[in-house]
Amino acid sequence: NNQFKVSVLKGRQNYLCLNNFLQILNENTGFNDNEFKFFSRISVWSNETIFGDLAEINLNKKERAMWSTINANDSDCLINSRNHHIIGKCFLSKARELAEAANVVIINHSLLMSNIVNDEKVLPAFTSLIIDEAHQLHDIANQQLSKTINFSEIQKLLSKNIIPEILNSRKELFNLKLNSANLKDLEESHKTFQVACENCISFLRKNIKLINNNFDELLNESNHSNNTETEIPIINNVISSDPWLDILEIAKDTSRHFGKFLLVIDRHMKAIDNDIKKYDKYLSRIGKLKLTIMDALDILDEDILDNDKEYLVSIASATNKIGFIIRPNDISETLEEFLYSSKKSVIALSATLRSYNNAIYDFNFVSKQLGLNQSESISIKSPYDYENHVCSLAVNDNALPGSQNYEQVLASSIINVAQILEGRSLVLFTSNATLSNVSEIVKASKSLGNIQVFAQGIDGQPYQLIRKFQDNPKSILLGTSSFWEGIDITNNMLQCVIMTRLPFLVPSDPVLLANTMNNHDVFGTYQLPTAILKFRQGFGRLIRGINDKGIFLVLDSRIATKSYGSFFIESIKETNLEIITNSQLADKVRDWKSNEIDT
Repeated sequence: NNQFKVSVLKGRQNYLCLNNFLQILNENTGFNDNEFKFFSRISVWSNETIFGDLAEINLNKKERAMWSTINANDSDCLINSRNHHIIGKCFLSKARELAEAANVVIINHSLLMSNIVNDEKVLPAFTSLIIDEAHQLHDIANQQLSKTINFSEIQKLLSKNIIPEILNSRKELFNLKLNSANLKDLEESHKTFQVACENCISFLRKNIKLINNNFDELLNESNHSNNTETEIPIINNVISSDPWLDILEIAKDTSRHFGKFLLVIDRHMKAIDNDIKKYDKYLSRIGKLKLTIMDALDILDEDILDNDKEYLVSIASATNKIGFIIRPNDISETLEEFLYSSKKSVIALSATLRSYNNAIYDFNFVSKQLGLNQSESISIKSPYDYENHVCSLAVNDNALPGSQNYEQVLASSIINVAQILEGRSLVLFTSNATLSNVSEIVKASKSLGNIQVFAQGIDGQPYQLIRKFQDNPKSILLGTSSFWEGIDITNNMLQCVIMTRLPFLVPSDPVLLANTMNNHDVFGTYQLPTAILKFRQGFGRLIRGINDKGIFLVLDSRIATKSYGSFFIESIKETNLEIITNSQLADKVRDWKSNEIDT
């Protein structure tokens, strides 16, 4: 059988875990309506599905939360050889077996990085690697290689999972018919462990409050009034401030507390007799808690209390996420050492790999970011006829963000264009607040007639909005980050992409700060090149097929008025961008439309 085999492998959270599913069905006495509907649907699907893959079923936000209780993300069946794994009905191990037997395995960037983080235990061994959309690898690697201590999550793990498990286990003790000496020791160990867990919960509760108070104080000091920031990077001015010094004391305190807590966990695990089968699940839960506390201790001691400038430390304060985030400031060496060096060949592909690096348009910025320094580069001409199929326009006299009528001017430009084109427009924003305000103005406009307006986060998730647009292209789609790339609307349904702002990262962006900690020219060497890559991505939404034609419109005057604007224009030079005034916009769009009808 010399068949060429291709397999798709996804992260554990994408697969149904039958053990977890059955456990939920067996342990729950009553479901509410939503749960009943969801679990009934999963029950039917679990008997029909071959792969048990989440992508086969459409889930809304609430259902996704329920899915997280029955997926294989948290399952330990591969370690414990639990029943479904043994009888060959485990979807995760089946997917891994297929990958093991395949010639080509298709995965996403997250899984590739997860393989590095988990010492190459996630994927089958491979010698050749092709990275598609390689410009995305840097940000995903940054996320995966960053570390987090989430005090809220640890507190929730203890109160929602561990304490109920201890109480259950104490009930079970009396059914085990042990001799009284053993029983007494075990009961004593459970009690001590329970007290330690309760102490840890109140310790965390107290410190979550303190971190939040200090966080708010830091926000006020940095003049972020009414700010919605959920993260403060510890840089220059913050290092010596009192609130941060207070938080450092909390980190030291937590390190001491977790150190003592670990000793209690260890003693309790030793006190439990491994031979008692009833304790399998209990021990594996406590084992997970132990790993969580050990990881947190490592981060506290090595990265926060003894940080040698290799990481950017941030304080996090968001709903359900209070603690620390630690980001590496250079991932290129990690990628070189753990990903490329052991491979025979590595190919990185993308339509946007070239960017500005010291005023030269080349591959250096991306290859340096990705640690592909010894690579050869090749540029292949696009199959699309941008010169004849794209009308590129930039308005040079629009109001600037922050000015009083900025959103009103944006909205009227969008309305003018959409009226002439009868919808068929995608509008890209860099700020959720601006999107929300502009969408209100556009929706209230009487002059749009029956043209529909769909705004991301307001009228649905990205994939739902794209479907709505494809069902009725007489629409305007308003989107932020996830609409700048990976969106594919073909068959000439989309005739205009409007970019409201050049996509610069804000100076306080933690990933930007982590990558430029030791850098003197942050704008020229990082902000500008990354903005140009994203600009090219946004532009790329317009033409998705050989017959597609359309208008690319930039409503940010800086492209025409600032010296760096020329670098953006150069990056799409095959389209001959024309600089116009706002008053010329409607005529230019009408001319293009009538030419299209004539041809």
